[in-house]
Amino acid sequence: MTAKALPAPMSVRQSSPEPWRHNVSEDKLREAQARNRALHYYVLGLFAVIVATHEITLYLGG
Repeated sequence: MTAKALPAPMSVRQSSPEPWRHNVSEDKLREAQARNRALHYYVLGLFAVIVATHEITLYLGG
């Protein structure tokens, strides 16, 4: 017996595969992606500094 997937109800269906891009210009999208990337690297760097500080503190016998 094969199971057939039921169609999603109208409230769940999406008109386009990427609904969040429907009304955003390419420039604004690129700008937001750059901002997100910068934030990502900032958080990653901050985490690395915290880990390095912790390791140095342990090494120095703290």
